[in-house]
Amino acid sequence: MPREAPLTIGEAEHHFAPLKGAGRILIAVSGGPDSVALMNFAAAIRRHESFPPLAVATVDHRLQAGSDRVARDVADQADALGLDAHILPWEGLKPATGVQAAARQARYELLIRLADRIDATHLVTAHTLDDQAETILFRMARGSGLAGLAGMRPAVMRGRIIHYRPFLEVAKQRLVEACRANQWSFVEDPANRDLRFARARMRRLLPLLAAEGLDAKVLATLGWRVARTAAAIGEKAETALEESRLPSDADRQAFAASRLLAEPTVILVRALEMSLTGFAHDGPPRLGRLESLVDDLEKAYRRGQSFRRTLHGAIVSWRGGSAVEIARETPRHPQATSGSKG
Repeated sequence: MPREAPLTIGEAEHHFAPLKGAGRILIAVSGGPDSVALMNFAAAIRRHESFPPLAVATVDHRLQAGSDRVARDVADQADALGLDAHILPWEGLKPATGVQAAARQARYELLIRLADRIDATHLVTAHTLDDQAETILFRMARGSGLAGLAGMRPAVMRGRIIHYRPFLEVAKQRLVEACRANQWSFVEDPANRDLRFARARMRRLLPLLAAEGLDAKVLATLGWRVARTAAAIGEKAETALEESRLPSDADRQAFAASRLLAEPTVILVRALEMSLTGFAHDGPPRLGRLESLVDDLEKAYRRGQSFRRTLHGAIVSWRGGSAVEIARETPRHPQATSGSKG
């Protein structure tokens, strides 16, 4: 297998171009080759052209011995580059299971809190093409819908902060080679090879899949195509909701059944997902349950049978009339007990 060429400063400038209008950038650096390259390229670009102010943050998850030393090394490298450095410790008890998911959530909470405190407009991370492929494989294995199979987006909002991933189309090995070529010191996280974690097991599969033609680039291309499809479905679903919407209030939404239920199933699933998300609970409903609800609703409508189902804290119903209704479910309160205290 041919060795990957190091990413060049010119290529890095191209990937960083969308950041030129940022107010202040916070770069997340773990100490691994991807984020060390990210930090060094950003510092180099800043030196020879107009670029927003930079700060660096490293999260000490305190999950492994020596993690404080790695965090200190990152801060020292940032200082040597003339960048403000911040070490963010993940304090408190750690979960016995799901530790990687919990660490990810804690990491972003710490980073966004710091970004707010230092008035950064952008958080930048070093996710690569390989990370994108792993994410898509991971979500395929868990039965994700189109939104999940689209993988990571280059830019997403986290509160008021824009989270940007400039290296999402760059192979990880090119960043490793850039570190070696420029003698940028980095560490390898042992958790990346720990097969107790699903991510590590997915990572082990990638070379085997690549040998059959399903490499990181092919998986990322699949994600890009799925993202375009998901966006088109989302637009159609928004149109269907707007064109079928009937007078509603804060606790009840109503839609013209003849218009809404004329949509293909995939559009109807997305439309009801949009209506339910944020209406009764934060976040989207579970896809499998939503698909089951839509299938049963369509069957009931075709047969002229009334329909009522609770999902995600809301009641979806069609009573044989002109409207499909989504009403907030009334919370159940425990019955008061009678009698007096002695």
